[in-house]
Amino acid sequence: MKGKFRVMTETSQSAGIDSIRTGSPFAIGSAASQPKKVSGVSPVIIPPEPIGEGVWRETAAAGGFSAWLLIAFGFAGWAWFPAGGAAISILGLAMSVLGLSSRLVSASAVALAIHAGITVACYLKSL
Repeated sequence: MKGKFRVMTETSQSAGIDSIRTGSPFAIGSAASQPKKVSGVSPVIIPPEPIGEGVWRETAAAGGFSAWLLIAFGFAGWAWFPAGGAAISILGLAMSVLGLSSRLVSASAVALAIHAGITVACYLKSL
């Protein structure tokens, strides 16, 4: 196993090779000072993500898509179980409202109107 381990001697330390630090890394004063600024490199400034773009926009788009999928379940609930259809269509209303803040504004508005109609129809049928 020759050459696998390196022994730190006085000559290697004086030659500019860093010595192995001993003691607790959490002790005060045991950490080596870090350079204040690296020369030639400008700091990267990342602005915070606004609410209307990025992850929120994709979440809202998923809400718009799910509103369209809930239309079929709302109609099935209207046909077989009006109280359940009303609950599903109210969920569709919420997803449509969420979808109004996405890139699918017109599709979400149409889904909102359809879900409102399904909600009224399920309510009237359950009376």
